[in-house]
Amino acid sequence: MKIFLLTFLLSLILANGQEWNNISFNNEDFKRIRQIDDATLFIGSKSTIYKSSDGGSTWLEIFHIESSNGIRDFHFIDESIGYVLYYEDSTRKLAKTTDGGNSWEQKNSVNGEAIYFTNELNGYSFESSFLHYHTNDGADSWEDSYENAPSSAVGDIHFPNESTGYMVGWYPGGIVKTTDSGENWVKIYGPEELLDVYFTDSNTGYLVGFRNSIFKTSDGAETFTTITNEPLEFYDAYKSISCVDENNCWMIKSNYFDTTDYYSDINYLQNGNSITNQFSEQNTILIDINCSLNTCYAVGENGIILKLEHNLSLVETPKNSDLILYPNPTNEWVYVKNSINYLITEIELYNSSGQLLETKQSFPLNLAKYNSGIYTIKIYTKNEILSFKLIKE
Repeated sequence: MKIFLLTFLLSLILANGQEWNNISFNNEDFKRIRQIDDATLFIGSKSTIYKSSDGGSTWLEIFHIESSNGIRDFHFIDESIGYVLYYEDSTRKLAKTTDGGNSWEQKNSVNGEAIYFTNELNGYSFESSFLHYHTNDGADSWEDSYENAPSSAVGDIHFPNESTGYMVGWYPGGIVKTTDSGENWVKIYGPEELLDVYFTDSNTGYLVGFRNSIFKTSDGAETFTTITNEPLEFYDAYKSISCVDENNCWMIKSNYFDTTDYYSDINYLQNGNSITNQFSEQNTILIDINCSLNTCYAVGENGIILKLEHNLSLVETPKNSDLILYPNPTNEWVYVKNSINYLITEIELYNSSGQLLETKQSFPLNLAKYNSGIYTIKIYTKNEILSFKLIKE
């Protein structure tokens, strides 16, 4: 393993005073980033996966392969457990780590160009035409899943929780949805030519793609609201999106197929309708973006790694004097003061990366097993959804 120190720092000042910082440390072409929390993240090129445990100040090489085909994709569930899909000597392989990349175990390989795991056992591999494969035993075995698979080049997949997931595609594209952990998928009739998808809960999500298109749904993809769509600008596209919550998302925009006069923008989508450009650079190719409660990272070709400390967690959750969580901060138990007896139907706990950790029907919550950090608790009542930030010490 190799440790890399950050040797280059370039601040890109935004109009609103925030900064995107270039924390590059080499000139590899990075195509994927997985952020676990504000400090822990993984980035991957065609040949190497790196891990940082200090927010990008130093990097540790945890996986390397010498192959012309190289790494196809990787996915980490937490700071320890991850999978990598790659080629070695023209053979497709899949490996798993349970110690943050210190060691790797060969698993049963699978066709596909990308992988996604909702937990250590349940995962997906997918390729063109929405053909995908499903494992529920940690990649010891895989099952084909071709039902409701329209002809399409796959863009991406996202699960807001372990049971509900969405897959989008382009050419011509569309959406498929599962509500039973991938056992069955249903074709959704809606936007096409899509490149990425991000859902903040099982019902609320954003879809982006060609023609600078952004769509939002608040009812589990039953209906869609068009935020932007420019019919004459097919090759201009939003290619990657990541959200902290339903009101704060960041997106990469670029001219997707132009190899002579290319550019990349990072745009901030606020409240589902206001778009602000935060970064713009000619001759720069950004590929992937990933955000947590306090930070965003974007990666691309020629070693570019951009970091934004947006600190949304410093924005105080609107107070509701009738419904209060306490103690906050906490080191274990969380209780609720419900002075007017809200009818609470469900409680969801999310980490700073937006991953659903657990669902309950009543308080108290026990956070003893979770790491220190900032969490989001969503409380579903009969008439509304309330969101609270909580600090675990």
